[in-house]
Amino acid sequence: MVINTKFILGRIYLPNRKINSLAQNTMQQNNILQAVRFSFTWQRDIFINGFFQIENERSNYSGLTNSKIVFGLTPVFQLGTKWFLRGDFKWQQKSYKKPDERNQLIGIDPEIGEGNDLNLDVVFMLKQRYSVIARINLQKHESILRNRYYSKNIFECILEIK
Repeated sequence: MVINTKFILGRIYLPNRKINSLAQNTMQQNNILQAVRFSFTWQRDIFINGFFQIENERSNYSGLTNSKIVFGLTPVFQLGTKWFLRGDFKWQQKSYKKPDERNQLIGIDPEIGEGNDLNLDVVFMLKQRYSVIARINLQKHESILRNRYYSKNIFECILEIK
């Protein structure tokens, strides 16, 4: 278990000029992040590694105060002497405190929003240090505009050298 608290981010925040060309707010942004993370590993016939994390972030900018839950899981199955099936899944849910009128951000969040990632790998070990990986990567993430999402499907063939 890992506990992080009082990570302070201080920076000048400049809003996206494409949305509001007159916005020139140069007030110092101060964020305080508190997080708790629980990790686990299990190995028998299959290998499973995972984590669960809870975060709470407070900001002096209205609309950036948020809470986030993140869950990740990586199972690995051995299919033969040289074949493996590996998955990597990450899910996160972010909820924002309702903004008030002070230092409003016009719905823009410069930080990473909620999203889901899923990697499915078929691994063939050529030798001890070399592997060929066929990967399917499915992604769905929130853009910097709240409640707007984008999806990507990526197919890869990888030569891994350890």
